[in-house]
Amino acid sequence: MSRRTSSAVLAIGVALLPSCGSSGDGGGGGAATGGSAGATGGSAGAGATGGAATGGSAGAGATGGAATGGSAGAGATGGAGTGGGAGAGATGGSAGAGATGGSAGAGATGGSAGAAGGGGGSAGGGGVTGTEIDFDPAALPQSDTTFPAGIQAGDATASSVMLWTLHAGTELVARVYAATAPGKAIVLHESSPVPSPEGYVHVDVTGLPALTELEYVFLERAAGDFVARSPIGRFVTAPAAGTRPRVRFGGTSCTSNGRAPFEALQRGGEQRLDFFLLAGDTTYNDSAETLAEYRSEWTAQIGEGTYQELLQSTAHYATWDDHEVDNDWNPETISSSRKAAAFQTFFEHLPIRRDPVAPDRIWRSYTWGDTLEIFVLDSRGERKPSTRNGPAAEYLSQAQYDWLVGSLAASTATFKIILNSVPISNFPGLFDFASGDRWEGYPSQRAKLLDFIVDTGITGVLFLSGDFHLASVQRVEPSGKWGGLLEALMGPGDQSSNPLWSTLPSPQFEFRSGTSNVTVFDADPNANPPTIRIEYLAGNGSSLFAKTYSF
Repeated sequence: MSRRTSSAVLAIGVALLPSCGSSGDGGGGGAATGGSAGATGGSAGAGATGGAATGGSAGAGATGGAATGGSAGAGATGGAGTGGGAGAGATGGSAGAGATGGSAGAGATGGSAGAAGGGGGSAGGGGVTGTEIDFDPAALPQSDTTFPAGIQAGDATASSVMLWTLHAGTELVARVYAATAPGKAIVLHESSPVPSPEGYVHVDVTGLPALTELEYVFLERAAGDFVARSPIGRFVTAPAAGTRPRVRFGGTSCTSNGRAPFEALQRGGEQRLDFFLLAGDTTYNDSAETLAEYRSEWTAQIGEGTYQELLQSTAHYATWDDHEVDNDWNPETISSSRKAAAFQTFFEHLPIRRDPVAPDRIWRSYTWGDTLEIFVLDSRGERKPSTRNGPAAEYLSQAQYDWLVGSLAASTATFKIILNSVPISNFPGLFDFASGDRWEGYPSQRAKLLDFIVDTGITGVLFLSGDFHLASVQRVEPSGKWGGLLEALMGPGDQSSNPLWSTLPSPQFEFRSGTSNVTVFDADPNANPPTIRIEYLAGNGSSLFAKTYSF
C-alpha cells in the first residue's frame, strides 16, 4: 500500500478450532483505542532446558557470500583489553555472509555459570559452562563512528544465531558471552570477521546452548588491545526439540523513515522478548532506484537510536513487504536492475541466514522446541499478478506453496505461526477497492490454502501480517467454513494511520485501531487448552487491547 494510506501493521492470524474460546484480560473491545487492558504480558516460565539443540530452519532464505572461516585455536584467556581468545578446545563455526573470519565455538571446560534469566522471556539460567575470564565490554567506550548502524541478531535456532554490524574501523572481533559476575564472563564464541568492502558483517555463530539468554558485542582492536566497542546486544536461543516452554515474542510492521523517535519500538525493546518479528515495510525506499540510494535509506533507518533499542534487545526474524523495493511493486514488470539493488540491500542490512542455492529466497521456517514453528513467507517477491483471477493464481509461487502446506502438515509444534506480510482476512467495504494487492485478490490460491488448513485439521495456525497501517484482531471470514480462523494485524510501528480502520465491522473485527504500536504474544503450550495472549502496546506504554485466545 502507499506510504500515505497503507498501514504499518503486523497481522497475526490464528487458526482456532470451532470450539476454541477466548478470555479477555481487561482489553477493550472493538473501539479504536480499545478499553484499557489489564497488566502487561506475564513473564514466561523459568529455567532453560538442556538437551542437544536441533534448531529448525527449513527452506532457509537466500544466498550469502560463503564465508571461508578458519577455526580459532585454543584462545588465551586474557581479560578485556588484551585480546583474549575463545576457550580451549573451541571448534570453528562458520563465518557469515560477506565475512571471512574464522569463528570459535564454545567447548572450554571449567566452572559453570548461569546465564542471566530472560526478563519476561522464556530463557533461564544454568545452561552455560566454560572458563570464566575477566571481560567487561561496558568498560570500553562505545564508538558510533566505528559502528555507524548499530548491531542486530537474527534467525536464531537452538544452537546458532546470525549477528550483524556495519564496521568502519580497522580490526574487528565478535564475541558472544554469558556474563557471570561484574567484570566476569564465559565467552562462547570469538571470531575475527572480515567485513565486505562496504563494511557489512554477517557472522553465523554456532555451537550455542539451547534456550539460553546470551549477550554479544563487536570490538575494535588496535595493537593487541580492545579500544572501542559496538552497542551490547542480547538474544535468546531457541529451545531444543521435544521441549515445550512458554515463549514470549513480539512483532510489528510499517515503520516510516523520518518519523523517529519510534516510541512504540522502544516499548518493544523494554519487554526483553524471546524474539521479534519484522513483517515488512521495515524501511520505506520508494524514492530509491540505485544501490547507493537503497543503502542510504536502510543504514539511516536501522541505525536510528530508538530503532536500535528494539534491535539490540532480542533477535528477530524478518520478511519484506512492498516498500523495501517500491510501493505495490509488481514482480512481473519491475526493472531487473532496481529489483536487484533492492534485494541486495535487504540482505546486506539484515542478519538473515541465506541459502547459497536460492540467493533471493526468504521463505524459511524456524522451530522453538515443540512450542511453536515460525513460517516466514514471501508474499511479494514471487507473486504473479497476471494469474490473479485464474484457477491457478500464484500469490505464493508453487514451490513456496508446496513447501508451506507440506511443512504445516509435518509440524509437531503446538502453534504454527505464519509470518505473512499482507492480510489474508476478508476486509470488506472500501478495502475492496485495493483487494488485488492481497490474498483476496488471488481467490483460488487463498481458498486452496484455507481449505487445506481446515480440511486437514491443522490446529494452532497463527497468521502474521502487516501493510495496512492499522491494528486489528478479526476472524478470517465473518462466518462459514473459515470463520474459526483468527488473524491479528500488528503495528503500525510508526506510520500515518489508515483512516478506514474505523469502518471495520464487529463482530468479525473484535479490535481495531490506528494507533502506532508493537504487539506482544505470550504462547503457553502447556495450558489446557493451549493459549496465546495478544496485547497491543502504544508508544506511551498504554495497553490498547489484551486478550487470551485458546486453541
